[in-house]
Amino acid sequence: MSHPRVDDLRKQYPTFTYESFSFERLSNRLTIRFLFTIEPNIHFSPETVIESADWPTLHSLSDEALERFIFHLGLVEMLSYWKATCAPEIVVRAGFLDVQQQAWWTDLLLHGMREFFYVNKIDFRSPDFVRISAPGTDKGKDHLNPLTLPLSQPGEGTSTPSNVAPLPGMEQERTFPYSPARLQERDLVFVSGGKDSTLALQLLREAGMPFDCLLLNPTPAATRVAAQVGNQSQIVVRRTIDPHLLELNKTGYLNGHTPFSAYLAFLGVTCAFLFGYPRVVAANERSSDEGNVRYLETDVNHQYSKTLRFETAFRQYVPTYLTVDVEYFSVLRPLYAIQISRLFARHPQYFDSFMSCNRGQWSGAWCQRCAKCLSTFILLYPFAPTTELTRIFGADLFTQKELIPLLNELVGLSQEKPFECVGTTEEMLVALFLSVQHAKKLDGLMPVVLEYVETDILPRTPNLQQHVQPLLLAWSEEHHLPREYAQFLKAHVMADYEAH
Repeated sequence: MSHPRVDDLRKQYPTFTYESFSFERLSNRLTIRFLFTIEPNIHFSPETVIESADWPTLHSLSDEALERFIFHLGLVEMLSYWKATCAPEIVVRAGFLDVQQQAWWTDLLLHGMREFFYVNKIDFRSPDFVRISAPGTDKGKDHLNPLTLPLSQPGEGTSTPSNVAPLPGMEQERTFPYSPARLQERDLVFVSGGKDSTLALQLLREAGMPFDCLLLNPTPAATRVAAQVGNQSQIVVRRTIDPHLLELNKTGYLNGHTPFSAYLAFLGVTCAFLFGYPRVVAANERSSDEGNVRYLETDVNHQYSKTLRFETAFRQYVPTYLTVDVEYFSVLRPLYAIQISRLFARHPQYFDSFMSCNRGQWSGAWCQRCAKCLSTFILLYPFAPTTELTRIFGADLFTQKELIPLLNELVGLSQEKPFECVGTTEEMLVALFLSVQHAKKLDGLMPVVLEYVETDILPRTPNLQQHVQPLLLAWSEEHHLPREYAQFLKAHVMADYEAH
């Protein structure tokens, strides 16, 4: 059963409406505003500003072309506001949605919001839990087949790539009223300032693939990394949350995780279309397919919108409803987080630039207490000098005994894996095994956390040595990389392993 507060809110606020959007093309920015309402008396007007881009191309676009993309940004934005009351009906008045789209967005909501459901004790399994309707839907489209991308049923997981099926009607090519001329063959790459996006930029640079950077609410780390790789032509986006939502959260309305990487995917394709980039490149890895906890007989995955399942579904959606001119993929998809960490450790020039701790993004200091800090430290420890890691993090985290309970969560000794973007349980165990081996080669006492690892964790999985090479050389063929990107990345992984 759902938490009583949830039931009360759903009865009090039965309808969430995506009312409209507006935009204004100024000389140096595109300002977008959305209007969402929750009947009878709640209104939200969030704003997004796209700046620092190629304005002649933007100003040459028709309103119709702009509206198609801005409407979709609003669809993914609305999830952040719908969650306040978890209304059983979502009405889309701002634009057109055919029945396939309604099913696609329902699927994203049910999978991407599953952590939110888990934290707030919401039972989302009933067929009438949420309904997305679009009153302006063309009745001539009602003959389209139902969506075959499977919604999760009791007992099924959400991260199995083989569960992804083509969407009916999405194989055909569509023509759109306007496509901008290609400016040049350059990729548009997300930059967060973490080790994954930093490595992605470095690999593209080494491969000779020209690119520009896309920064959303850029942190100091993202700005440093983009400057360090020599990228001068950046697209900067500033997204603001309506303060009314934050006020409601303080008074007991619902709050929780939303599929942020889905927002980034739609934002990336939008910016690529507006400014003439043929490819949008993310840095999501294979590890994101592992969930965090089981809830109501289904998997809850904090990183759902980083998974291969979402990436595949999104790649089916874009050419059907947005544009055939932009491709979206993750350049690190075939690799695990431990492999990414190993490659990143070969580039110490970025040690003073990157920041993976979410709490420390604006202060510039790793908090040393969160799962992201500990996971990053563990994955880098076997491959980077200990003195360097201690300097980067501000401490040797393996000397912090109070982190042992968090460590147990990372290695699967608790009910749930931390709700952060962390490595898989197997990766954590292998990295800890390698860390113990590494520490034994150093002078001095074994750090207290690694002592605990050696005596209490490693004996539970006695054959970890046999997992090391297969994991460090792992390569998944289930990806969407263009051939030349895949060939370079695979050769790079093999060469690095053989060299070290």
